[in-house]
Amino acid sequence: MKNRSFKYISILIQLFLSIYLCAYIIYKLTLNYDASLSIVENIYIYFPIFIQEIAYLLLAIQLYQLPDINKQIDNKLLHFNLILLSLDGIVIFPLSQELLWNFILPPVAAGKIHLFVMLASALLFFVGGLHSNEGGTSKYKASPIFALIFTMLVVNFQQISSPTTNLPFASIIPSNSFIEFVIIVAILAIISYFPSYWNDRSVHNLVRIISFSVLILATTVLRLYFILPFIVSMISIILLVLSMILYVVNLKSYTI
Repeated sequence: MKNRSFKYISILIQLFLSIYLCAYIIYKLTLNYDASLSIVENIYIYFPIFIQEIAYLLLAIQLYQLPDINKQIDNKLLHFNLILLSLDGIVIFPLSQELLWNFILPPVAAGKIHLFVMLASALLFFVGGLHSNEGGTSKYKASPIFALIFTMLVVNFQQISSPTTNLPFASIIPSNSFIEFVIIVAILAIISYFPSYWNDRSVHNLVRIISFSVLILATTVLRLYFILPFIVSMISIILLVLSMILYVVNLKSYTI
């Protein structure tokens, strides 16, 4: 019953975040179209976030609809991770150069949330990998909490730059050392899934490992899409969608 309630609450939060951010993007695109602003620039800024919000929402709905055979720890953590990744869509506010968002969410707060999502999502994937193929016992519960507390401490000591005229989204650009740290954690998260194959060498588990690995890779890259070449972002979005499809199909086939 508790698991069902958690899934119900998580899907409501997911719905709110994704629908709100997608509606904002459509609103901004409409304004920019009326103002005859560059279509290419609009696609570069808004398209990656829009696709991600839709993808995270659809995956969350699929997870919600699955029966409670979905008891592996990494699957449970994915519910929360999807909320975090959707929350990171707030980077669209400084990227769109919207002035009003400063009154709702100060630049420093937006930057801190962005950094928190980057590191926390990677750490939760890492925790999921360490406990992959384990049931939902109580022994793992301290790990996600520790990961979130650790993330808050690290982010608290990170300096956030103030927006400037030439760089209005400076507050969401992490330091090089922080980016390197997140990449290291993401690599460790991918590696953490592979030992489970020695205990379960089924095709189902191998596909599961591959889908999580590609998902971690894509989400890590997409946290920085606004400072990467557009082609890299597009490849990452394709990998993101493919990994989600592979994950759901594999999980549903196993459930049946």
